[in-house]
Amino acid sequence: MSDKIDIATSVKTAFEYGPFYFAVLLLLTVSTLSGRAYRKISKNQGASADERRAHRNFFVASYALGLFLVAVSVIWWLAYRPKLYAYNVVIRDLRDYETLISDRNVYFQAEITTLIDDDGSQLRKEHILAIQDKPFEPGQRFKVELAKDHKKRGNSEIEYTTEKDPEFFWFYNKDTGGNELHRTQHRGRDAQDGGQQGVFLNSVISSAYAAEERVRAPVRPAERASGVTYPNSAGPLDLRSSSCRSMSVVLDPRAQVGLRIVTIEEILGMSDAAARECVLGSNGAAAVAMLSELSQHSDVELAAKAEALRKKIRWDDFLAQELKSSNKDNRRAAEDAVARLQASDADRILQRAGIAKDSRGTQLAEKVTSRAGVPIPSGGNRDRYYVKASWDPARADVVECLTKLFNHELISRRTLEDEKRLMLNRRERIVYWYEPDWAVHISQEIVACGGKASYVSY
Repeated sequence: MSDKIDIATSVKTAFEYGPFYFAVLLLLTVSTLSGRAYRKISKNQGASADERRAHRNFFVASYALGLFLVAVSVIWWLAYRPKLYAYNVVIRDLRDYETLISDRNVYFQAEITTLIDDDGSQLRKEHILAIQDKPFEPGQRFKVELAKDHKKRGNSEIEYTTEKDPEFFWFYNKDTGGNELHRTQHRGRDAQDGGQQGVFLNSVISSAYAAEERVRAPVRPAERASGVTYPNSAGPLDLRSSSCRSMSVVLDPRAQVGLRIVTIEEILGMSDAAARECVLGSNGAAAVAMLSELSQHSDVELAAKAEALRKKIRWDDFLAQELKSSNKDNRRAAEDAVARLQASDADRILQRAGIAKDSRGTQLAEKVTSRAGVPIPSGGNRDRYYVKASWDPARADVVECLTKLFNHELISRRTLEDEKRLMLNRRERIVYWYEPDWAVHISQEIVACGGKASYVSY
């Protein structure tokens, strides 16, 4: 097996280094061995003159051929060596569900810049290396596409400039409805060689990967909620009577960001009447509440699409009518939806329904204002809901209560004593889970312990 490996390695090296390899092989191996054999035969008194002449000629020929190949190698190195030119740019602030696609001769190398949580959700930079066999020219471009969960969401072109390692970021333009690649304000250094680098064929970075491969996030133990299952905030769904079964994707907190965006786009392409039937045809109040949460999503594109759909279905008219419905179940569903709205939206709906000043409206308003806010979904391999807890470390009773709460609610192997050591000298902590109802639950428990809770996103 070792012989096979040595032969394979030797063939690969010969292919990469060409005349250099054979020059070294002749001078360091063949010539050395033939010279050693010639010295040995010269000392042998029984050797004939023909044997000595043959060994001498072989030694001189191998040495001369080695020198000739050295000369050829120098000429090849100076004039004919295979040389590639590389141009490097950086795209920053990419999430783990976002991937890049480009031309065949473009390679990517990921650099994690922020590990948002211990379960692997991250922000990263992508170093993009464009390679060709001739110098890059001013104005030359190469394509880069953005995908979210393998759904293509934007494409742009990067133009070659004299700036070294320029940085870009994807920006969602609400006016055009598309993702655009923008330059960062920070400018790189001007490179004397025009921003491109000459590289040899065998020096392409082995850690770079082709455009079609995905970056995989590291998996580490997470500080997250325990296995307690809380009800789906969207409520029970029965879409058999709806003209749009795809709304189940939008309402599912476990659905991928890219799939949600594509689904909402499909609904936005319908007529207003069809879109209203699609979204509001079954459990419409829960759908309105979920769209309200998605309109605050950390993914700007998804948030903008959700807000556009809210406007298209005239969600405020619907909720105001449901609050005044003669059907008790409809009224209760609408009240639950109002309780999940932003405070300004909830107040507007109560005013429109004409119940802002009666007892029912007052109770709803108090319920809204007493909350820590509205859970904010943050995109990842699935949506996460982050809750930031803060407290006064001088309050021993508060610290003890929060310690027991976190030890009970969060998935970990920590004992209560481990949790106490973790809480020592701390005044804040960020926890998360995948359901908005859990975020509401844990924030209420944090406040009950005497701490403060707020919803954050990344």
